[in-house]
Amino acid sequence: MIVSLFGKSFVVSLLFILMLPLLLISSPYSKHEYIKVGNRTIKAYIADNAISRSIGYMFRDPADVEDDEGILFVYDKPVDESFWMFNVHFPILLHTLKETEDGYAIVKTARLTPHSVNATNVSGRHFLEVKARVPVG
Repeated sequence: MIVSLFGKSFVVSLLFILMLPLLLISSPYSKHEYIKVGNRTIKAYIADNAISRSIGYMFRDPADVEDDEGILFVYDKPVDESFWMFNVHFPILLHTLKETEDGYAIVKTARLTPHSVNATNVSGRHFLEVKARVPVG
């Protein structure tokens, strides 16, 4: 079953229902900005706290994820972080970014497969998740 929330479609499961209060309190889809990554402009939903970072693309309906959107994970200082694909229904590219004068540049890219529980470890302050079929930069 698919439901709409924040103008986005989500795949409903028991875990989605249990996590719904967190989605309502601190969804990464509640704020966004347009960022330049290489030569592309991306509508980046901002995940800048523990709750929104833990949600990411979890439960999103793949048909609802636009080619020009992503989730920008923002940290106050450089971190060593692990990303995994629990309840994500499509492959993503995880880009480690560095700030440039006019936006961001991609430093490293990892491809993550749907429902993978193998963590991808990365280091940095900014990370961008996009649908895997979308080239960025």
